Amino acid sequence: MDVNTNAASGADVNGHQPAELCRVVSPAGELDLANAADLRTSLHGGDHGWAVPRVIVDLTAVTFMDVSPLRELRAAQTLAHSHGGWVRLVHSQPGIDRLLRATGLSRAFPRYATHADARTDAPTRARP
Repeated sequence: MDVNTNAASGADVNGHQPAELCRVVSPAGELDLANAADLRTSLHGGDHGWAVPRVIVDLTAVTFMDVSPLRELRAAQTLAHSHGGWVRLVHSQPGIDRLLRATGLSRAFPRYATHADARTDAPTRARP
């Protein structure tokens, strides 16, 4: 699982500083009970901890996901909120969208099409 910490580049049109730091967690392949603990470790930031409480979870390379990772995502979201941050999901897979709707988590985790959309809190309206 790949974890990066990076900031949005450049100042905005009003000359303000770049957006606050956020971490990007990019799991690949299958997300299930067998690797939920690895996802938890990545979400909780390893050495960085919750010093950077804004987390983009890029699920675009995930080929299968069962309900197991949802517990880890929800726990991370709760911790992020307690530190003034958020957890946002980037994905385009219909299966993930259906899973979130079936478990009642689609409002807690709206879909973002890109990292930029997640950073600026611009969820997509269309379903994958």
